[in-house]
Amino acid sequence: RFYTFGSRSLSLSTSHTYDTPLRQTREVCEDHVKFLSVMLEKEESAFTWVRGEPNAVGSVIEYYYAHDGDCPSTVREELTERRFEAGLVRISWLNVGSTPSLPLRNYRATWEMVAAVGPNNGELTKAKFSRSFDDVLALGVIPIGWVLRNSYLGTTRDILAKVFVRYFAEAHPKRLPADKRARIAVVGAGPSGLHMGFQLWKRGYKNLVFLEKTDRYGGKTLSVEDATVAAYAADGELPPPYDAPIVHELGTCYLSPAYYAVRALFSELVDVYGAPDDTFDTTRPDSYTIRTDGQTDKTFDDWVISLSQVTQDSCDLCAPMKLRWPELSYDVQIFEAKQKYNKLHEKYFGTYSYTMPPPLSIATARELDMSFQQWLVKNDLTVL
Repeated sequence: RFYTFGSRSLSLSTSHTYDTPLRQTREVCEDHVKFLSVMLEKEESAFTWVRGEPNAVGSVIEYYYAHDGDCPSTVREELTERRFEAGLVRISWLNVGSTPSLPLRNYRATWEMVAAVGPNNGELTKAKFSRSFDDVLALGVIPIGWVLRNSYLGTTRDILAKVFVRYFAEAHPKRLPADKRARIAVVGAGPSGLHMGFQLWKRGYKNLVFLEKTDRYGGKTLSVEDATVAAYAADGELPPPYDAPIVHELGTCYLSPAYYAVRALFSELVDVYGAPDDTFDTTRPDSYTIRTDGQTDKTFDDWVISLSQVTQDSCDLCAPMKLRWPELSYDVQIFEAKQKYNKLHEKYFGTYSYTMPPPLSIATARELDMSFQQWLVKNDLTVL
């Protein structure tokens, strides 16, 4: 059972600028059903106006929704604002109920787009997606709003990009040349460039040119053999404890079960090119099983919780809590460790917004000259 936590409200938002003028991007919001169908990746037939006129302020729309294995719900939302002005578009909606009930009170969302000017007076759109809701208490005592907020924080920016990319890919296919023989340049032969070329090739565009500044393809997906160990191997011996050459993977080297789209793409490439279908060791798509010497198999969650219980100091005031509520105890430890990790990250890199971290100073690089495991132990973050 969940209770509203006073009047405290939690909010989050993200914004991004797109190189498309507002007079075009406003199309995304003109029909609310179309907008939600793109955002939630559902057919338009899944949405029903149950009160008021379509797209009118005060009207209520209903749809069925399940996210990442969550309990499916029938959601009802009231359209509370629709502003379409020369330099501004804003739509807002309020959750007015769900079946079964969700742990949300006063959940509100706002989608706002403002006309902006870029380099050389180019027309741009600055989009902002905001959400807010009241904090709640589980069992009347435990605030869990931060859990919901962190969950939403991970999807807010993704939703922002998805609406623009998916909508304009579907609504404006004419952006691709009509002539399938047209010469198309792809900048970069890394994974993204190669994927773009593959998508164009599937659509019939075969006259492709890849512009790559290096002498190879693959970008950061690269395996580099350790030079020091390789020198020993060339002489017919390896320094202990190595019994084989050491390879450093600079790019992706494994996929978690959540990478459904990448796995599907891999299967598609196997079918197209006849590549051997044994590149990945596969597991069940929704679970891990961990086997430790002398112990029975554990689920991934049980394994992590058990580690959190044995990696803490022996003199631990929270020990009774760990024994009685191990899952809750683990959540608290992880939350505290994440807070500490984020503070250390900011100490090393400073603050930056939606980009790669800035280069480390020489002094900081020397401070971090150790393995990740050593760093975790040094900073009492082994629960991570």
